Amino acid sequence: FYPYERLLPASQGGSVVIAAKYQGRFLLLKQFRHAIREYQYGFIRGFGEKGLSTYENALKEMKEEVGGVICSPMHYLGEISADSGIIACKTAVYYAELESFCQTGIHEGIKDLLLVDDEQMKTMISSNLITDGFTLAAFSLLSHHNFRPIKEFTDYFRRKLDCPVA
Repeated sequence: FYPYERLLPASQGGSVVIAAKYQGRFLLLKQFRHAIREYQYGFIRGFGEKGLSTYENALKEMKEEVGGVICSPMHYLGEISADSGIIACKTAVYYAELESFCQTGIHEGIKDLLLVDDEQMKTMISSNLITDGFTLAAFSLLSHHNFRPIKEFTDYFRRKLDCPVA
């Protein structure tokens, strides 16, 4: 027999990643990640917290990590499994436009905040400067999303594949 290691969440669901933009540029955190013992660039993210919806948790994480204030309601983009080999929950992905932010997450291991445009983001990814699975998956999801409701997308693809629409 072989051991099967995985991380079980303390609370069900609620983990989030937020692709946030300020004045048209992505906000990246340079944050120390203990598991790999190095800094990584990535989007705001956090584990779920009991009693909070993913939307509420996303707002909480933005406030804790970057003092973020949003301009308008966030867009829900869907769910990702950034590391389905070990993490036993899916992560909700949101897109937010920030009115303001500041560096508040020193206790969260955040060393710096960086604003990058879409082309710089792609260059950082192709240059292997962004390696965080949550950020890569969220950016991919955002890159292919046009903010129509998820059910509308699902129904559209079911019709394309000749599947019954729920």
